[in-house]
Amino acid sequence: MARLLCVALDLDHIGGSCSLSAQALQALAERHEVSVLTCVTQDLNRVESLYGVKLHGKIRSFHSLTSSRRFFLAVPALLGIHALMRRARR
Repeated sequence: MARLLCVALDLDHIGGSCSLSAQALQALAERHEVSVLTCVTQDLNRVESLYGVKLHGKIRSFHSLTSSRRFFLAVPALLGIHALMRRARR
């Protein structure tokens, strides 16, 4: 069983990329030990209800850079990705 780190800006927005990420997380978590790193704290119940996935108990851990969504709304997406990648290296 491999240990994987999924790095994503956000998971609980309505949209195709978040939907694909949630579906991929569910599939990966069935075979591997998965941790998730995002910019802001995620509401896992919202992610599950939006995309019809079951992530509770399957994801090893969730980590976020901050709990303040307002901060990352002011930061361009590329800077957010840069901050995530720096954190993922640690």
